[in-house]
Amino acid sequence: MNDRVPFPPASVSLRPAASEERAVLQNLAQLYCYDFSEVLEMTELFVLRRFRRRGAGRAAAFAAFDLFTGAWEVRQREENPDATAFWRRAIGEYTRGNYEEARWERPEWSEIVQTFSTGCFGTRLATV
Repeated sequence: MNDRVPFPPASVSLRPAASEERAVLQNLAQLYCYDFSEVLEMTELFVLRRFRRRGAGRAAAFAAFDLFTGAWEVRQREENPDATAFWRRAIGEYTRGNYEEARWERPEWSEIVQTFSTGCFGTRLATV
């Protein structure tokens, strides 16, 4: 038996926003972005050797960035300069250079971290 109280159907109508409502829409959009403001992390991406340098890694990264909009952190161990070079190229292309990079010190290792945002007032998505 369902104990939920039924709600009456809502009456909904759609209309184009007027120019004087722009500020209201901007505030609503900021709330929408806030709801999705969790940080997304990319810590592992493995491409089989035979598929490297053919765009498979780039395509996978772009697909993830397109699918999950929000704040991103992409990390590489400092002792893996090939990975850092790959991510700098891929993220640089995807964000059109609109990302930040830092070196994070861990007790066990150091890592390079690129941070950026996709969608929702973040970076503009690259055309693929």
